[in-house]
Amino acid sequence: MSLSEAATSELSTEEPSATEKVDFVKAVFRGIEPGTEAARIVERKKNGESEPQVEVLRRIPAQSAPEAPISNETSAHMLALAAEIEKVVDAGNVDLIEHRAQQALMSALCRLYAANDERGNHFDVLGERTTVTATDAMVLCGALLKAVDLQVFELALWQSWSSR
Repeated sequence: MSLSEAATSELSTEEPSATEKVDFVKAVFRGIEPGTEAARIVERKKNGESEPQVEVLRRIPAQSAPEAPISNETSAHMLALAAEIEKVVDAGNVDLIEHRAQQALMSALCRLYAANDERGNHFDVLGERTTVTATDAMVLCGALLKAVDLQVFELALWQSWSSR
């Protein structure tokens, strides 16, 4: 029995035979057989080629939706503020906006979104043309849960109870 057959065979409670033990030791001693996927991976690593460190689980295509005109001055001001924040982040000047200001904005946005949700104004938290990555979302979710002393389990429980 070869090493690959031994690895893929069903687990049994029987002790392997002496021949199977010898075959296993020989396979381990020989190492990786040329021409296998394992050999190609080792060769790539020796040549300095590396596999991507991040695996893309899903891609969300951007959808082009017609832009609705802004109907009031407050909304226009908020969009301008959001654009200004995006410029600061894109330029790498995140220290330009003090932590207290960021906390105040985050608090106000959380309360605004929740107030809309309570009134039945259900909409996606992010627009279609967002630059927010999955990592950005996870970091923020974790920080929000920690800020209000909640665990992920409690979030899942609340979501199952509230059908949200």
